[in-house]
This record gives sequence, structure tokens and C-alpha cells, in this order.
Amino acid sequence: MALRWSSGFAMLRTNTAASVKFTSPLHTASAFGSCGSRHVVSGGVLLPTRSYAASGGQTDSKHVVDITSSEDFAKRVMEESNARVVVVDCHAQWCPPCRTLGPRLEAAINKRDGKLLMAKVDVDAVPKVGEQLMVSSIPAVFAFNKRELIDKFVGSKGEADLEKWIDSVLAKSTASV
Repeated sequence: MALRWSSGFAMLRTNTAASVKFTSPLHTASAFGSCGSRHVVSGGVLLPTRSYAASGGQTDSKHVVDITSSEDFAKRVMEESNARVVVVDCHAQWCPPCRTLGPRLEAAINKRDGKLLMAKVDVDAVPKVGEQLMVSSIPAVFAFNKRELIDKFVGSKGEADLEKWIDSVLAKSTASV
């Protein structure tokens, strides 16, 4: 019995120790071990605990949406960007920096009480959107206002740097009015 992840490996529990079965030569046990994920054993299979990237659209915030298709992106991001800044968080479930950045970004956006909308895009689930945005590394974050890209960054940021980035995005959006 195995759990297959889109990142190309399966976790198996054999006898008393968990082992990794690699289906891609690009993955190593040390790469998995260093990701900092929490896991729970269920029925002999080592399963990841629920993470930000795996939330599957379940968010308590009215300022955060999950993008499920290219059409959804056009409607929820491009159209909404006419009314307020939309921050697009491109991530994947298997990406540890994504799991760190996502909740920070969501908290920072929720502090702004409706001035911004956060759109979460799982690039494995909606690859067309990632291709359209030319995402080559994740996490990748884009800010749109009036259907225009006004800023972006790739990689993770600490809370203070993230707050500064959001403030600069809001300043750019008011300057373009």
C-alpha cells in the first residue's frame, strides 16, 4: 500500500521503519527528510498532515480564494483586479517554502481588511495558470491591479519583508489611480 504524491515519490511503512520509494531519480531521502513536514501514520502508511497548500479551498477568509481553472483565474483575478489589488500565490503541496509563505501571506492580506484579495493557485492542479504566468520556481507571488502586473517575487519572505512588499504594492496601486 502506498501514497503517491505529485512530486514523484511514495511513502511506505515497512516492518518498523518508514521508507521512501523513489519513482524519480531527482528525489533523495535527504531532500525529503529536510522538508520539515509533519507526518502521521495511518493504516501503515506515512501521511502528511494537512498543510496550507493542501487546504483545497477551505479557508475562513472572505479575502482569500482558490483558483481552480484558467477561466476561474480570468474571472476572480483579472476582473477583481479592477476593484482592488489581487495577490496571486502560486504554490504546490509538496513545496516546504510554499507551506511557510502561504499562511504568512494570508495573514498579512487579512490584516488589510478587504484592500486586497489573495488568489491561491496550486500549479500542479492548475498548470495552465502557472504556464500563463511563466512560473518557473515556487513559491511565486504576483500582484495585479487593473488587469496589470504591478509587482512580483519568487521565494519565501519573512513577515517584516512581506508586510513591506504588501505596503509597496498598495502604494503602487493608489499611484496608478
